[in-house]
Amino acid sequence: MACLRPDQRHSPTMRSHPLDRVASLGFITYAASATVTPICLVALSRSLGLSLSQGGFLEALRNVMIVLMLGISGPLAARWGKVLTLGVGAITLGIGGLCYAIGVGYAGVLVALGMVGIGGGIMEALINPLVQDLHPQDSGRHLNRINAFWSLGVLLTVLSGGELLTIGVHWRVIVAAMGLLGILTGIAFLRRIRNLREPRHRARSALGHKWTVLRQRRFWVFAVMMLLAGMMEGGFTFWSASYIQLHLDGLPRAGGFATACFAGGMMLGRFASGWLLRQQHIAALLLISSLGGLGFALLVPWASNTGQVMFLLLGAGLAVACMWPSLQSFAADRLQTNTTALFILLSAAGIPGFALSAWLLGVLGDQVGLQMAWHVMPPLFVLMAILVAWEGRLSRQQDNNDHAPRPNQHAL
Repeated sequence: MACLRPDQRHSPTMRSHPLDRVASLGFITYAASATVTPICLVALSRSLGLSLSQGGFLEALRNVMIVLMLGISGPLAARWGKVLTLGVGAITLGIGGLCYAIGVGYAGVLVALGMVGIGGGIMEALINPLVQDLHPQDSGRHLNRINAFWSLGVLLTVLSGGELLTIGVHWRVIVAAMGLLGILTGIAFLRRIRNLREPRHRARSALGHKWTVLRQRRFWVFAVMMLLAGMMEGGFTFWSASYIQLHLDGLPRAGGFATACFAGGMMLGRFASGWLLRQQHIAALLLISSLGGLGFALLVPWASNTGQVMFLLLGAGLAVACMWPSLQSFAADRLQTNTTALFILLSAAGIPGFALSAWLLGVLGDQVGLQMAWHVMPPLFVLMAILVAWEGRLSRQQDNNDHAPRPNQHAL
């Protein structure tokens, strides 16, 4: 039976654990649950008579449930272990997806999406800490690689969903397929319990770790950066397909390709970061990505055809790709604390950002149109660049004042 332990050294060859593959499947499933509503939103809105604001609220509710689950996933994992908790969470997500597929009316869809959010919250909370536990000394590369499967899940969902909707497949069938995938993913996690020994802790100790993290002032800088990263990713992921369909009169297939361009850019960026990134270069990567993303975000509202929009979305995806996983790894390097608690709290900052931008763009879209609503995106990249530069400077000063090697991360 395998046991969690630090990697012995940094190696150019990335060593995988069997749970890495299951974690990758988990991110594909989680991404499908997050993307199935945006790609089906126009069809769902016409079927149920929803406004753009109501459509945006669907995503906001799912994310509220994710945030709530982030608060209790740590104690659950401390008591049951991450692998068992992830298995139960994925099955809960799957059951919620099946209920979503048969939901009658707006209220029924809201209840089902709440279940999807509960399962998604557990997966959001625990997949990255599990990967950090498996590869504590080289987490930047492994986190970027595993998180690339989130982008792959988005890519597969929007391409298949857009094509199926275009040829006349009902949106409920697509949602049901997502639910079945969640159940299969849960089974895959549960089958791996015997391959990993995890120490158990009392729930009180998990809460104590979170309080220790919250007391560190530098944590709040990273929390704001995660909020911005979530807003970037949420705005592009949730509204790209609808933007093409509503602003440029594209078919669902074109909307799927638009979101796929953004997801494809994120996937390529994360796989490249996982292959090439060195831990000491994370701050530089974040700063370059922020400045590059600013340029693409500025141009999206001025694109006059679907081809231009898709090219810009591809570039934006490349820019946004590294931010979520790299910020978590960067924070784990700079804040000497329990990484499970740290990652959960950072996700608790990023997920509301994802929901906030989905809801905000919907509200502004109802008032002034989606084209004008996109102008809220560029300032996010500016703020991110400023905060990364500031934190990078603090990190260099800390390294100059402390020549001793940093202690190993606390794995659990």
